[in-house]
Amino acid sequence: MPRALGCGLAVAVLALTLAPGLARAGVVFEDDFDSQPDWNVNHEAEGGCDFPCATTPGSSSSGTLQWNASYAVPFSSAFAHPVASIQRPPSGTDHTGNGGKVFIGYHQSSGNYGGNGAWGGNSFLEVVLPQDYAELYARLWLKAQAGWQVEAGAGSMAKMFRIEHWDRTPGTTFEYFPAGHTAPAWVWYWYYSSVYGVRLTQGYRCSPQASDYYCQNNTSGGLSGSEEAYDGALWPGSTYADTPTTAGLWADGSWHKLDVHLKLNSAPGADDGIVQWWWDADPATAAPIFERPNAALSKGGVQWQSSSTTLPAKGWNTVGIGGNTDYVFGTGDAEQWYAIDDVVVSTDPIPAGYIIGGVRDGGAPAGDAAAAQDGAALADAAAARDARATADAADARDARASADAATFADGARADGATGGGSVTGTGCGCRAGGAGRASGGAVALALLVLAGRGRRRRGPS
Repeated sequence: MPRALGCGLAVAVLALTLAPGLARAGVVFEDDFDSQPDWNVNHEAEGGCDFPCATTPGSSSSGTLQWNASYAVPFSSAFAHPVASIQRPPSGTDHTGNGGKVFIGYHQSSGNYGGNGAWGGNSFLEVVLPQDYAELYARLWLKAQAGWQVEAGAGSMAKMFRIEHWDRTPGTTFEYFPAGHTAPAWVWYWYYSSVYGVRLTQGYRCSPQASDYYCQNNTSGGLSGSEEAYDGALWPGSTYADTPTTAGLWADGSWHKLDVHLKLNSAPGADDGIVQWWWDADPATAAPIFERPNAALSKGGVQWQSSSTTLPAKGWNTVGIGGNTDYVFGTGDAEQWYAIDDVVVSTDPIPAGYIIGGVRDGGAPAGDAAAAQDGAALADAAAARDARATADAADARDARASADAATFADGARADGATGGGSVTGTGCGCRAGGAGRASGGAVALALLVLAGRGRRRRGPS
């Protein structure tokens, strides 16, 4: 390779190395659980550990930020398993197929402990983020054990994932309801009814918490009234005869990917708050399985902060996995587990093939699965790189004076046309002659690209 070309490539590689990684841009928290020590809540009768909790497991891949609050309320110590733990799955593997660890939650039947409506068997981990964000993207993988049981008739409901605002007041992040300090909030549920089928269900909690917790002041379609403000609909592609164990639904025994996008409304009372989520799809190319606003369904945006909000602007700052349950199944002290793996929270859209920490857990999956995953990641990175390069080049042309741009272009063309000059020195100490000027052009261009990326990359909201 000609030395001038080698220097230009090396500078370009250096610029890309120093620039924020495409796959990791905007990530504020992530955990694959693999480097965590085994952890569980040890059957505490009341296992709440408030922020900042010293006994929650540290995040294995996100530096100093870690899970920093946990909550667990088993029905009884008579059950064989803790309601929350980090370990290898009781059967099967983590979602990469490489024997890594996951978060395990056990749903415990409320049949012997208060019956339907008990909302017991509670277990979840939370991370309080270092700042508030107006917009967040999140991803996690979920799996239910084989042979999942549900309650006939009234329905089976379990909270699985949440993104919230906590007021950061003295006390607990687990203070809900109108007297608490946690709103607005979005809670994602598993819900099934033998009458209404497998539902798309989520709960909305709005601000001010004292007067609009159930979003009763919202005027957007489907969110008025004092009800729980669920937004349920039959799961796309399913029928009323389907159950959660139907192939492709959340309890079929396979790993599934949930992607979420939330954005606060732009001002108190504005009808433009966003909710979107995808199931086993690439958010960059597929339509959401659910979204608000949705003109086709006459659903407006969510007024996360209603017009009566007088507090300072709020942002999303707390993310939790797991939650409490409300259903009876099996007989006696019945319990069943679900697993969550590879949790990512970002201020930017998360690429389809994103791998936590940039390295696949425990090595690559075998065969076609690895090729597909790697191919998707490379395609995403290439598309993002091409788009950024085009935008950066346009910025560079606009920013540079016409005379400088002409001089730079003419010099580069002259060097390329003559191929003349010589390069002395080693490494990238390129100097002298036409080739040296070509390398200088590459350096200038690489620096402009790097500067453009630093300028254009969206930071925390």
